[in-house]
Amino acid sequence: QKAQALDRAPALLLCGPAGAGHLELGLLLAQRSQAEADAAEARPCGRCASCHLVRTRVHPDLLIVVPDALRVALGWADADGVSAKADAKPSRDIRVEQVRQAIAWSQQTSGRGRGKFLLLHPADALNGSAANALLKTLEEPPGHLHLVLTSTDPEALLPTVRSRCQRLGLALPDAAGAQAWLAKQGVADPAALFALAGGSPMEALALA
Repeated sequence: QKAQALDRAPALLLCGPAGAGHLELGLLLAQRSQAEADAAEARPCGRCASCHLVRTRVHPDLLIVVPDALRVALGWADADGVSAKADAKPSRDIRVEQVRQAIAWSQQTSGRGRGKFLLLHPADALNGSAANALLKTLEEPPGHLHLVLTSTDPEALLPTVRSRCQRLGLALPDAAGAQAWLAKQGVADPAALFALAGGSPMEALALA
């Protein structure tokens, strides 16, 4: 029921402490929105063609908007065919040009017929012009658009952005559960890395 309620939200704001898995949850929601299996299932199957296309970020109805600096840090720049000038420092902002391009993309016809999914991560990186450019789309998403924003500090977002989104709070997991999950990922010393990462299993996995 909660998953179906999220489906009905025109815009969703995933908010919680750093390292809580905002981007990972956003991608899972994208998989679910594009699922070829029963839409009543709360989790995506992870096996169908759509799930694979979302995981590899080549689904025609998925657009992930991140700052250029984060794209480089994630190792996405080369994979996405993005080349930066050698003397240029990648922007840490989500720029207004990126938002305008995303809005234009969202107004195009869905490629696989299950609507479009736009993920902005993190919304904290929206500069003032970019945030204002997004407002109309947040209020009246075109067609069957799922729009998800992430934030570690939602109170720092423009009130007009926050008011147009349904919030979903995220929390860091308890130590025992996180360390058990890290062990399943093959991390050799999950307790030490979990402590070093400040209680974030995603950061601990990245350190490993």
